[in-house]
Amino acid sequence: MIVVSGSNSVELSKYIATELNFTFVKADIRKFSDQEIFVNINYNLHNQEIIIIQSTTKPANDNLIELLLLIDAAKKMQPKQINVLIPYFGYARGDNDDNSTAKFIAEMIIFAGANKIISLDLHKTNKKLINLDSYGVFSPYINILEESIIVAPDRGAIERSDVFSKNLNMNLAVIEKKRNVQNEPYAIRITGDVENKNCIIVDDIVDSGKTICNAAKLLHDKGASSIIACVSHAVLSDGSIELIANSKINCLYVTDSILCRNSSDKIRVVPIKDFLVKWIKEYF
Repeated sequence: MIVVSGSNSVELSKYIATELNFTFVKADIRKFSDQEIFVNINYNLHNQEIIIIQSTTKPANDNLIELLLLIDAAKKMQPKQINVLIPYFGYARGDNDDNSTAKFIAEMIIFAGANKIISLDLHKTNKKLINLDSYGVFSPYINILEESIIVAPDRGAIERSDVFSKNLNMNLAVIEKKRNVQNEPYAIRITGDVENKNCIIVDDIVDSGKTICNAAKLLHDKGASSIIACVSHAVLSDGSIELIANSKINCLYVTDSILCRNSSDKIRVVPIKDFLVKWIKEYF
């Protein structure tokens, strides 16, 4: 197996290749003066099984185009199979029943030449991708206290929260969320008893931080004993870290699918590298 790294995931790719005794290849990636991306893979991939690793984090468009060009460059050498690992799959938040952006992006990746696409904790399940749920990443880090309950911060988080609920044999509470005229989320009610409970919020993306912070305030107001959150992808846009630092959340666990440069004492980063090594070893 050969691991081909995009510019966004070099350290993760090196680690996976080393741990699994795979060949590591860093592609030659440069930009022209007009910011067009040039990609070249200086390694013979003919009849080889490969894994291309590249997250589509900020700048999302550049990293996505780079990924497509990596796949195209690899395909021209006629490898046996092209597997694409995307720790953070951008554009997934555009998904709904009428407009599946993630499906469209996945089709672009497949058209470029990918045989399989693997990602961590997609915003919405997509049949074209292998979706790795985040329970296996967070479970070793969660200190399970008595009287604990899993909390979905909105209805969109029920499916992933239910995985935690079943694996930990805990009840599941669900928060109803609405948006105001400025499209800002706010929590309105909870289905489930959280009084005197240690609450574990589960979600896929923390961006502005408003959804989990509003959820934490409602849980606190309803008598929760403690509140932690497990959120896979730390987008953490401007103002979010301060909002989280001043919130009712005791601890926020995030993965390093997105490099978390700025943080607070409340935010703890959970590495995904060993989880991915274990999954690749079992799957391939």
